[in-house]
Amino acid sequence: MNYRLLLFCWAVFSVAPFAHAGNNQAGEFDYYVLALSWHPAFCEINRQRKECEAINTGRAEPSLVIHGLWPNRHQDKRHQYGYCDVALSLKTRDKQRKWCELPALNLPSLSSLQEVMPGVFSCLQRHEWYKHGSCSGLTAEQYFIVSEMLLKKTRDSVFGQFIRSSAGTTVKRSNLLKQFEASFGDGSGRFLQMLCKNIRGRHYLYEIRLTLNRKLEDKLPLNALFYQKAKIKRGSCGDQVSIDGAGLN
Repeated sequence: MNYRLLLFCWAVFSVAPFAHAGNNQAGEFDYYVLALSWHPAFCEINRQRKECEAINTGRAEPSLVIHGLWPNRHQDKRHQYGYCDVALSLKTRDKQRKWCELPALNLPSLSSLQEVMPGVFSCLQRHEWYKHGSCSGLTAEQYFIVSEMLLKKTRDSVFGQFIRSSAGTTVKRSNLLKQFEASFGDGSGRFLQMLCKNIRGRHYLYEIRLTLNRKLEDKLPLNALFYQKAKIKRGSCGDQVSIDGAGLN
């Protein structure tokens, strides 16, 4: 993403509530969940999606990509927080998965966003903004710039590099946690959730989720952004985790 487009300096993203039409008000959340998909596994299950053409034909490298950045509340067990100041007609269209019928976003760097969020080809960015980003207190452009910043910090870590170098192999879940803690410190594994899907009898890493503070600073390392009160579930990966390459091995 072209960071020269930023009209604000990298500092703390303070979130201020604003007027709303529904039950949810922007900025009234406790922490973020950052969801990053392992793109080859996603595309093994969703081969016909437009965003999967490049990876399934070997024209794209296996990588973690942006799924979403979700403002969350402690007691919101059913994940009802979302769609802040979003018209009911748009909410209905979103729930019907008619994402490309949602209003386009003012994102000057959309072509760059495609590289880190291939779901743009299915209008995923519109769904993520109207359902989740609308509650962040950020502009749409800020929201996706922050998401890309967090993806880069994860990709560039020892943990991110280990996942990428393990594409096409099976590794121990404990080793993934070891690499995560090597990147972000002892005990940091409690901020990580790993999700797997059973594909042809093997558990493939599908997505990782990190719990993060509601205030995010680009200049800080990722481990300084973890939400210290995090209480997350173990995830769905077993002891052996397969890391899909560009197509199952």
